[in-house]
Amino acid sequence: MGNEWSPESGGEDIESLRQRVRLLETRLGESNAQLVAIQEMGAALGSTINLDRILAVILSKITELLGADRSTLFLLDESRQFLVAKIAQGLDIGERDNELKLPIGEGIAGWVAKTGNTVNIKDAYRDKRFNPSRDRQSGYRTTSMLCQPMRNYRHEIIGVVQALNKQSGYFTVDDERMLAALSTQAAISVENSQLYVSMMAKNIELQDAKEKLQQKTEEQDALLRIEEVVSTVLDLDSVLERVLERASQIIPSEAGSILLKDRTTNQLVFRTSRGPSADAVKRLKLEPGTGIVGWVAQTGKSVLTNDVANDPRHAKGIAETLGMRVHTAICVPIIAHQEVLGAIQLLDRKRPKGQYTEDDLKLLTLISGQVAKAIEAAHARDELINQNRMIAIGQMLSGILHDFRTPMTVVRGNVQLMERENDPIERRHHRAIIETQIRHLDTMTREVLAYARGEKNLLLRTVHLNSFFAEAMDVLRPEFAERQVNLRVALNYAGDIRMDDVKMRRVLFNLSRNALEVLPAGGTFEVETTLVGTDVVFRFSDNGPGIPEEIRDRLFEPFVTRGKQYGTGLGLAIVKRIVDEHHGTIKFETSRLHGTSFVISLPRFGDTPVQPSSDVTQ
Repeated sequence: MGNEWSPESGGEDIESLRQRVRLLETRLGESNAQLVAIQEMGAALGSTINLDRILAVILSKITELLGADRSTLFLLDESRQFLVAKIAQGLDIGERDNELKLPIGEGIAGWVAKTGNTVNIKDAYRDKRFNPSRDRQSGYRTTSMLCQPMRNYRHEIIGVVQALNKQSGYFTVDDERMLAALSTQAAISVENSQLYVSMMAKNIELQDAKEKLQQKTEEQDALLRIEEVVSTVLDLDSVLERVLERASQIIPSEAGSILLKDRTTNQLVFRTSRGPSADAVKRLKLEPGTGIVGWVAQTGKSVLTNDVANDPRHAKGIAETLGMRVHTAICVPIIAHQEVLGAIQLLDRKRPKGQYTEDDLKLLTLISGQVAKAIEAAHARDELINQNRMIAIGQMLSGILHDFRTPMTVVRGNVQLMERENDPIERRHHRAIIETQIRHLDTMTREVLAYARGEKNLLLRTVHLNSFFAEAMDVLRPEFAERQVNLRVALNYAGDIRMDDVKMRRVLFNLSRNALEVLPAGGTFEVETTLVGTDVVFRFSDNGPGIPEEIRDRLFEPFVTRGKQYGTGLGLAIVKRIVDEHHGTIKFETSRLHGTSFVISLPRFGDTPVQPSSDVTQ
């Protein structure tokens, strides 16, 4: 029977089964090895971001799992014209850099990169695409070869993986599948690494841009602060000191100076300085052309040097005298209207940079422009002050001459009377009046000079108000009569008071004559005194047109006047000062309908007088 079992046929079936089992066991071992290799590659991918280490692990596993002698991994360069060996087993770095760089299309690896096809050959020397020159150079003998392209997630070729010389037989279809799987892992690693490197580069660029933006913001803020200082601070030395301080902060420097030309000697004078030798530096004066800063001030050109010691313009002798060792410097001229006014310099830039840059020079040039504006503004203020001083002197002289007119008129009148008078008693009376007016002239002269100097000096003594006003009215009545203006005195308090009678007479005359200037014929001016507690109150009233509204807020300031033919604006300023010196108060009430009243309140027994002062009031 055909289907009956026999020992011979049974033995054959068992042997066949055994062979199949052994084959399955071999394949199972290979699969386990592949699985272990993939796990190890996964562990490598998770443990490091270093592409070379990851590819080295992948390449070693490719060599191991395919049973190859060695393997190479090529990547396309940025031009996509060459394959460069990223990882090459069996070659040193010099060989890798010098030899394993293949043009696309050259050799089997180049052909695979160009076409995207897999190459699996048993004898490389029989393949026309193979280039044996590399074997001849290295002494290696290539036989079998398996070469496949590496593709990214967009299916673009990014490199080539090749395995050389299968140790047992030739590369199989299973090897091709295995290499395809492993090359995919390699492509993923390459893409991830390139993405990471790109992201890191972007982060570095962003961080660098952030730092530059922050630096520019700080520079703009510093320039705005410098502009604010230049616009608001009036004292030039204070401006220069604060500008130099700010410049040393935004361009971090160990020392710095601002020098200005002396218009008389043309020497450079250190107006402000910072650093270890600042005090000694401020005492120096440099001749034109001396040192780097002198050269800058002389030529009007900027200097940036990070090797000061070897700069021929460096004044080594001055530096040694001051005990300074300068390594780096930037210096910029201060120019206004094409005239070099001086220079600003910064020395020894602080770390991390340690050296000055062109950006530093540009920034210091902007700062020097602000310094030039400050200097121009200071010069303009000085000129304006001088002009105002001359105007003030002219106004003051005009006021003095105006105030001198009345005493001189009295003197002239009494001289004429003395000339016609034969009675010795009357002549002595006229002489006494003349002497009194001369004393008034002398007193007024001294007082105006004291006002100009800002002096404050009282001579307090007990004064009887009845006598005080009687003497004053002898002078004022003829003036009021001449203008047909009524003069009234109401001494509700006519007793004693401690005051400086000479200065208070000036107060009385100034207020009376101010009223007389604006009162029409038939107008009235009234003086009234009262005792309120421990204070004596003086009230000076007129029924004139009132004080113009536009000057009321500034009435007691010097040179404020309006509507008076001989007015200088100095009279009420003097009145206010005299009242203040007596520790009194002065206020006024005014309207167009009811005229003006000045109310002065003085302590009856006097107060501690203000001590003489040398303060100058402009």
